[in-house]
Amino acid sequence: MAEAHEMPEYIPGDHVELRIHLRHKHNVVAVEAGFAHETSSDVTFARRNAPELERREGDEKVSAVRFAPMRVTTQSPLGEYRCTYLYAYYPTSEGQPQRGANLSVPQGLRFRIVEEPTDPPEVSDWSWVEPDQESNEEPGEEPDEESNGEQDQ
Repeated sequence: MAEAHEMPEYIPGDHVELRIHLRHKHNVVAVEAGFAHETSSDVTFARRNAPELERREGDEKVSAVRFAPMRVTTQSPLGEYRCTYLYAYYPTSEGQPQRGANLSVPQGLRFRIVEEPTDPPEVSDWSWVEPDQESNEEPGEEPDEESNGEQDQ
């Protein structure tokens, strides 16, 4: 998979979501990815998940691994985060040491956290909401037992 990818940018509140595709002959029970900030080699974000088999091509399997979203917080340092490792875990018997392999990290597997925009949101449109014919209750509002479903005027 030699296609070029643009580096995505995220702001606090965004979720960084990664999916990788594997071509493999081994059975793989999980893949782990670790990301470090550009100023450190310490892993800041790490995720691990099981691959899902998409298809077979001859004696190889093609699987996708979708990692749980990583939420960017206001405490997340701004800057670039690069994938420092990918590790595939193989099945093991109970009590046996973990088996697996380091995977090559694709060039450009990185993202950037940037400053939040300073301009406030802007109203782009508006409309009146027609009342629901079956219910006079506000969305998320519990029925008022005293009024027996009637609205106060």
